[in-house]
Amino acid sequence: MKRLIFILVATMLSVQLNAQTLGTVSGTVKDKNTQEELIGVAIQFFGTDTLGVVTGENGSFSIKIPVGKYNLKASFIGYEVFEQYNLNLSSGNALLLQIELDPKSQALEEVVINAGKSVRATDMVTPLATQKLTAEF
Repeated sequence: MKRLIFILVATMLSVQLNAQTLGTVSGTVKDKNTQEELIGVAIQFFGTDTLGVVTGENGSFSIKIPVGKYNLKASFIGYEVFEQYNLNLSSGNALLLQIELDPKSQALEEVVINAGKSVRATDMVTPLATQKLTAEF
């Protein structure tokens, strides 16, 4: 009986200790110029493991990760990559972040379109199914 009580107490204590080793990081990501919320921004936390989350409909995110120090990287197509170093995450308080991404201007190379006059009215499979239309009245 004592063994069963010891196992039960040890299990409850390990569950409680495990719950205390996670911290919450949440926040929003906006365009720096327009202050519009950005949907689908990839946010990665680099520490002992690489963990990540993507922003939702209103540009917000929330993730529970193990307590520790992390480097954050936020990336989105058409914007400069945002990096923040040495984020200290504890289990007592949620870490709230307000991230603003700078739009990235990118010069594109020219596009060249070549058009040739290789129009074919018939092919050898159906030579009788062709009509010739003219502009005569």
